Amino acid sequence: MEEIVREGQVDYLKIDGGSEEDGFWEGLVQRKKIPGVLPMEIRRVDGEKEYWFCLTGRICLWDYLEEEGVTQTLIWDLFGQLDRLLGDINAFLLEETWLCLRPEIVFFNRLEGRWEFVLRKGQEEEVARGLQRLVECFLEKIDPRDQTLSALLYQLHARTMEARVRPGDLLLMDQVRETKKEEKKARDSFPTPPKPKLASYVPESQGPAWLPLLVVVAGLFSFFFLWKQGIFIDAVTGDLKMTHLALVLVFIFLVSGVGVAKLLPKKEKSQIIYREEDEEKKIFVCLVPRQTGGSLIYCREFPHCLWDKLKLERDGPYVYIINQEAPEEVFKNNRLLIPWQRERLEDGDELSRAGESYVVELS
Repeated sequence: MEEIVREGQVDYLKIDGGSEEDGFWEGLVQRKKIPGVLPMEIRRVDGEKEYWFCLTGRICLWDYLEEEGVTQTLIWDLFGQLDRLLGDINAFLLEETWLCLRPEIVFFNRLEGRWEFVLRKGQEEEVARGLQRLVECFLEKIDPRDQTLSALLYQLHARTMEARVRPGDLLLMDQVRETKKEEKKARDSFPTPPKPKLASYVPESQGPAWLPLLVVVAGLFSFFFLWKQGIFIDAVTGDLKMTHLALVLVFIFLVSGVGVAKLLPKKEKSQIIYREEDEEKKIFVCLVPRQTGGSLIYCREFPHCLWDKLKLERDGPYVYIINQEAPEEVFKNNRLLIPWQRERLEDGDELSRAGESYVVELS
């Protein structure tokens, strides 16, 4: 039986403890040896024990969410502190199932700025079920207009439905999301290449614009100079030498024409300056371990040797995995990879080998 009672100016959570003697865990909680566990004192009434948990300066999760609302920071802080607490409980050889994760008896210590939980023997509930209760509590308190937070909580709720899930598994989801944000930020910081543009061909400079006209004038001047010299007049008869005149005129016009043609800018067709505008978008592969304590595996360049004789390669916008006769059996979505056969990887696929399991995240 659980109830909130007031004694003087202090509120307590009172829980019946029965008549069994369990000095070890009770002593740990009474002496505050486990950070994050609600302080407790033991009282006896008619031979029966009662556990009195002090609530001074504390507010339960329900009321805290009513006041402050649900935020991603609150969610990850709560799960982070819970994950550390479970590690301490295991270090003292206590049972995780003794930790109560019902929202109405999870408290926030305003003085110390941390979450505190009730630990007592006889409380038998799987951690996964307790996590599910907490996420459902968040779902009830969120603003439905916050689509990002709603999507996150539904993902967390789906994960808590799995057997033996722990807070550390949920925290990995946050690490993956933050890693994707950092990678996207890094990619966005790269300088954007200039867009392709159409430009006309500009010939090399051939000299001043008046130079072709000067060539024509020089040709005409040379003709009149020869005329004055009497080259085109027969000295004996005084007749005009038409043959000499024609040859000189043809020569002068040919030389002047070639000079003008060489000096005038040539007309060329417009040329397009091509540039790779749409370079292939980079693909990043991240393998998220399902087992607790595993490390994230990143792949940013292709081809990439994932494990011994297991290769990732890229073909256009897709990523493939190839089993090059790996020494250990490798499974994709619980199906054995056939040696030397390409298998396309998609977001959410599961790779497993030698007792390890990873979820594929593509970005």
